[in-house]
Formats: sequence, C-alpha cells, structure tokens
Amino acid sequence: DNTEFQSLSDDIQGLQGWYMAAAVGTLVLPVAFVALPDTVGSFFQSSDLWGLLYVIAVTTGQFALGWML
Repeated sequence: DNTEFQSLSDDIQGLQGWYMAAAVGTLVLPVAFVALPDTVGSFFQSSDLWGLLYVIAVTTGQFALGWML
C-alpha cells in the first residue's frame, strides 16, 4: 500500500541514486552561471534569470525534502 509512510520512505530510499543525480544535475546550472560568466552567463538574458532563480529554489526544496526523508 503506497499510502503508508513507511512504504513511501522505502520507495524514496530506493531512488537515492536517481535523486542525487537529479539534484547535482540541477545544481550545475547556477554554479556554471556564476563560475563561467563568459560562456554560460552570457547565454542567459535578463528574462531567463527568473527561470534560473526558480531552478535554484526548486533544487533547494528538493534537497531539503530529500534530507528530511
């Protein structure tokens, strides 16, 4: 039964590798934006920065949720 917290926690534990890969992959974009301003930074326009901030916020939320579970 997937509605029980224990089975949900077991499912999440089984996806640890995938979760970590997704979190690291999502974090690469803002880090590259700061570390490589001439290449990645010049690719983004000012309107894209809201999307970048959204990605950072979602990644932070994913990390916090994964840390708690």
